[in-house]
Amino acid sequence: LVVAACGSGAAPPQEYALEASVAAPARAVSQADLPVIEIRPVRLPEYLDSTNLVTRRPGGQIMPSPTARWGERLSVGAGRFMVMSLASQLPNAAVTAMPLEQPTWQVSIDLDAFEPRPDGNCVLAGRWALRNARRGVTQSERVALSVPIGGDNDEQVVAAMTRALGELSELIAVSIRRELSR
Repeated sequence: LVVAACGSGAAPPQEYALEASVAAPARAVSQADLPVIEIRPVRLPEYLDSTNLVTRRPGGQIMPSPTARWGERLSVGAGRFMVMSLASQLPNAAVTAMPLEQPTWQVSIDLDAFEPRPDGNCVLAGRWALRNARRGVTQSERVALSVPIGGDNDEQVVAAMTRALGELSELIAVSIRRELSR
């Protein structure tokens, strides 16, 4: 029993979170008169929407990392990342996942793939849409991004996945800025 209680001696998996680079405001800023942009929950395939950090292998095999995991479900982390990233890119809007009032805009993101691949790239593919509360869908686009990982360790995989989401947030921010200027 003592030997079984000690386990295998392997270190527990490291936990990671997608982290948007955000500059904290120097003081509290009122957002009362700003347009509200709601980031809807990010949709992912079930095999990705877990705390496992998975890699796609040849033949469609999905392998969870034995040394790393997400600190939260991937869909939750991706949604949080998008809110933080878009909020920093759109200072003239109130970006949130849970608006207290009717949002002016809603952003929906539905990803078909968001994973490291055997070719050394992180692939993010899917669709996003921008919906205006009064006019309905104003823009809907398919997206396919491939970001080099630069190695095979967990930190490099997480960094590549973060860069891919960052590229997606930049594409969405450009569209929102264009709509806000109308």
